[in-house]
Amino acid sequence: MNRASVPIAFLLRFTLTVTALAGCLAASWAQAEDVPALPYVIESYDVTITMQKTDTVEVEERIDVLFNEQRRGIFRVIPVDYPTDSWRGRRRVAITGISVTDEDDQPITTKVTREGENLRVRMGDADVFLQPGTRKTYVIQYKAVGALNWFDRPEGWAGQGGAVELYWNVIGPEWDTTIQAASFRVVYPEEQKEGILRARVFAGAYGSRDSLDVDRDNRSGAREEDATQITLSDNDFTGNRAAPLPPYNGLTVVLQLPEGAVQRPSWTTVVLRTIQANMGFGIPILVFLGMFLMWLRHGRDAQTGPVAVQFEPPDGLTGPECGTILDEKVDTRDIVAGLVELAVKGYLTFHPKEEGLVFKKRTADMHLTGKEADASLNEFQRDLLSSLKKCGDLVTSADLSTHVAPSIHTLKGALYNALVSHGYYKKNPNSVRGWWVFGSIVVVGVLGFLALVITGELLPSIIGGILGVIIAIPFAMQMPKRTKAGAIAHRNVRGFEEFIRRARLNELDWMQKKQPDALMFEEYLPHAVAFGLVSEWSRAFDDIVKEPPSWYHHSGHYGHFYLHDFASDMNDIGRSVGSAATTPPRSSGSSGGSSGFSSGGGFSGGGFGGGGGGSW
Repeated sequence: MNRASVPIAFLLRFTLTVTALAGCLAASWAQAEDVPALPYVIESYDVTITMQKTDTVEVEERIDVLFNEQRRGIFRVIPVDYPTDSWRGRRRVAITGISVTDEDDQPITTKVTREGENLRVRMGDADVFLQPGTRKTYVIQYKAVGALNWFDRPEGWAGQGGAVELYWNVIGPEWDTTIQAASFRVVYPEEQKEGILRARVFAGAYGSRDSLDVDRDNRSGAREEDATQITLSDNDFTGNRAAPLPPYNGLTVVLQLPEGAVQRPSWTTVVLRTIQANMGFGIPILVFLGMFLMWLRHGRDAQTGPVAVQFEPPDGLTGPECGTILDEKVDTRDIVAGLVELAVKGYLTFHPKEEGLVFKKRTADMHLTGKEADASLNEFQRDLLSSLKKCGDLVTSADLSTHVAPSIHTLKGALYNALVSHGYYKKNPNSVRGWWVFGSIVVVGVLGFLALVITGELLPSIIGGILGVIIAIPFAMQMPKRTKAGAIAHRNVRGFEEFIRRARLNELDWMQKKQPDALMFEEYLPHAVAFGLVSEWSRAFDDIVKEPPSWYHHSGHYGHFYLHDFASDMNDIGRSVGSAATTPPRSSGSSGGSSGFSSGGGFSGGGFGGGGGGSW
């Protein structure tokens, strides 16, 4: 071979090699340019956890960050409320004493807010931007109370005695960037030379069960694939990971010590913590106790003894007044009783009729007699008569709906005022009831808001508030308290109601007390209407009343009048007329506590702490 050809061949091969390498590098750079760089990268994440003799752990997180884009800083999200499968409902870890400094121990502007189940720690100044290429260290310190678990018989441990466990997400699986290196150190309250001593590390995405274990007999462990090493001593548990943690991957430690290593909180402390974490669900209990006490003081009537049969209404009360004091409400029957009273007094007449082609219903027109109101009428009767006069001489169901129903509030007020004027109530019971309902809703709303502020839990606050209102309203409806005279009148009205109910049975020998006649039948008919006892009252007069009342224009069957037909008629008419009189026409316009060592229970991200963070 010619010696001159050797350098030429060498140069040719060298040129081809350099060209190929250049092509590969160019391709690599082109490919790298297609993958956008992360806005920031955590170069190292180092955590030190110091367990105190009490149920407290002190945490220091040192985070070294490289910013690839302009950012103000980072934020840290720390979970504080955890669901459990036990009776405790939700479990809270109290995070206190949060402070953030830089590598020179200088304070960093920090804003701590509550967001649902988490605390959000924002680090950085809103007016200061960190330029690309900036490296910054954040040292976060805080205390956590309630983050330890106690087990009387830890799973997989053959020794005697229980254990206290720290199950902590050293790095939560919610960081949105790469963590290039991580380390941790857990310091014990005191040197642990005897009893249970074991630890475990999980790594990976949330739910990963990929773990590395050490215990008293095997003090160190390592895994080559992710360059993880852990060491367990009598004083501390340490570990480091040299391989990067991808975004949304975490690192969780589980450590069990003898239960005597940490002072276990008393049961009262546990209960108080549980109540605090589940305060919203406690609202119904507070409402029930509070409303019950309020009812005892402001709503319960005085005791008046047993109910005895009364042969006449107390204090000359009218039918609507008796019906109102009986249940403290003005309902449809009370309005119909008022119409019957006006008929009995000669102010109107009833003319029964049937309406409907297929589905027929019994109703009645009313004719006003033209009689002017006199002094015998009370406020309610005058207001009712005044409303009827707006309809003209003939009053139909449509007229009742148009002219009487819109005045129902005034009619109810007149009846309530009558009870107050009799001295049965100090104030209008309907107004008292309304104020109690309104006040109860406001108080429950305030309790729900306070529970939300204190616990940060929306769902328990909403559910507890709704149940609280459901409990409070029935109590509020019972708050109008009768005076002593009112309690006696209520008892006697019940006795009079019993008289009308049982009069037809001839058990009371009431004929010796009262001489039954057509006048008596009509006098107490409005009371029977208000009590819903028209049929019972009519049967008592089957053999006495042979002619229809003068205000009741009914042809009868084959010209004969039957009192049971009259009672049936009055019941049907009462329903239809009462409904029309109280229903206005429709307007036409629109105006966490499981163990990290339990079988199948432990996984990455399953402990306390953790969370994640990001940049802003």
